[in-house]
Amino acid sequence: AIERDLTSWMRSQATAKAYLSRTRPQLRRQRDGTAVYTGHAFTATIREDGSVSFSDRPGVQTEGFSTSGSFDLGDVFMRASGQDPYAAEREWFMEQTEAERGRLEDAWRARSMASALAGIPAHCERIWGRAGTPPERRRRMLFELWDEAEAGERAADARRAIERWIREHLPDGSPDAFSAAELARWNGARESDAEFQPYR
Repeated sequence: AIERDLTSWMRSQATAKAYLSRTRPQLRRQRDGTAVYTGHAFTATIREDGSVSFSDRPGVQTEGFSTSGSFDLGDVFMRASGQDPYAAEREWFMEQTEAERGRLEDAWRARSMASALAGIPAHCERIWGRAGTPPERRRRMLFELWDEAEAGERAADARRAIERWIREHLPDGSPDAFSAAELARWNGARESDAEFQPYR
């Protein structure tokens, strides 16, 4: 009975942390673009893309206490039973930083897409520069690059960049241009909802 009562008490203590912070977490900006929060239980790092990693703060136990002052019998019990004693505080942190993480993710996606768009001409150059590959196969590879762009406004930008490169380097009527037969054949097998018409 005593053991049962002690177990019940430890469970209640472990799940009802009176010391959980309720002010907004204070984030420290780092030079590498991350933001760090240090709480009593863990350190959370928000990366540039908005993702989060948690690292529990270490505490060296000394006769029932820790050098960090964070030793808690309830924590020990929950860890022993496979539970996370700081689940509630992690959830609080994620809720409090949702807007900031969303902003970071949007900015990161925009930067990544801008970088990808800027690299499209060089990628097309590499494809067309494969001298040992027959021209028809290289044109097919350019079409596949165009067709692999995902749906959305940025995908349309990527397709336009590829089409622009084709018009500039493989102009209509030139020996290396896409033929009408190629356009018809590959449009019939495309995955994209858009139509591949680089000379339109």
